[in-house]
Amino acid sequence: MELNDCASYYTGLPARLLEYIADETSDSLYYQELARAARDPRTRELLLEFARDEAGHATNFRQSYRQITGMEAPLQKLQPPQVPDYCEAIKERIIAESGDLVKYGEESVCAPERELKDLFYLTSLVEGKHGLRLTTMLCGVR
Repeated sequence: MELNDCASYYTGLPARLLEYIADETSDSLYYQELARAARDPRTRELLLEFARDEAGHATNFRQSYRQITGMEAPLQKLQPPQVPDYCEAIKERIIAESGDLVKYGEESVCAPERELKDLFYLTSLVEGKHGLRLTTMLCGVR
């Protein structure tokens, strides 16, 4: 979402929420799979924590979808994640998480009501936290 699209915020929100539900669910599955390749128990636990966070984001977006549309979000068929080599996967996730930080931050800025602002702001913070912690996995620092 571009900041200049704020005027028509609600027009595309249900479709964006469905996209976010799919993305966050997919990310959760990705982290679960990546945790299997973790190099140590602490990294594995962090990746599983990320998986839980992403699943929680999807749940929050489902609740918002229901509140806005009055309907349950349709279940989406997702492909199993294709996780590349461990180091490459970490690099890809750093880019993805930083993109989500910006995406949800922009949603927070544009959202016209406090509940949505808070939802997207808090989601963006968690995505930023994931990105930062992933860099420590790449460098081998814990």
